[in-house]
Amino acid sequence: MSAERIWLDIPAAAAYLHILSECIAELVDRAANVPEPSHTTYSIQLAAQEIGSNIVRHAYGGGNGRIVAQLTVEYGPRRMVIELRDSGAAFDPDLVSDPDLDQVHVHGYGLFLARTLLDELRYETTPGENRWRLVKHLG
Repeated sequence: MSAERIWLDIPAAAAYLHILSECIAELVDRAANVPEPSHTTYSIQLAAQEIGSNIVRHAYGGGNGRIVAQLTVEYGPRRMVIELRDSGAAFDPDLVSDPDLDQVHVHGYGLFLARTLLDELRYETTPGENRWRLVKHLG
């Protein structure tokens, strides 16, 4: 088996992001022999939730839209790759600085958390589409 893949097309609303998390958990369970599976699953789920929430809040401004997700467990090398696509407003993640961890903020930790929890986080935009690539090695 070279890969297992799930495609999702969900409304860009916080109420639907749990579907993404459930699919992540199922794929990590199926990958077998993942070191610290609970921790790994939670890390991937949290990073994906943060990016998904940013899409809902910032790309779509809380309005109508869709998130198309492709979740893949690859076996050579073993890793989970998540691609999230939207057609909302684009932005430049390089302009987002890491939060000052000595100060308490209600928002502003999502991109920092995703960068910290994942092995790779990439964003690219083309006319009409934004694409996030989240990668976590599975040991």
